[in-house]
Amino acid sequence: MRNTMTHYLASLTPADFAAIGVVEAFDESIQHMATVLDWPASPARIPPQNINPQRRESAYDLDHATRRTLEELNVEDFRLYRHAVDLLAAEAPGTLAAA
Repeated sequence: MRNTMTHYLASLTPADFAAIGVVEAFDESIQHMATVLDWPASPARIPPQNINPQRRESAYDLDHATRRTLEELNVEDFRLYRHAVDLLAAEAPGTLAAA
């Protein structure tokens, strides 16, 4: 299925949620959500789980053609992601510094 998250969320947008986060800034996103949702303090760093033990770099290196194909096949999901990132950056300045 293409645009999986857009279909999953149906007509909802990131602005419809009390708080959102992105994986690239996971720890900071959790801190933001804890503040917004009045959760008890969480650790500054949450240990990673379910990671690929063979992965050597901090990000997967996709060639330009593969990335372009993924973006073309998932235009709505990429738009949704950019909207979420923009919203998070506006609500919690500095959150995406680590992303």
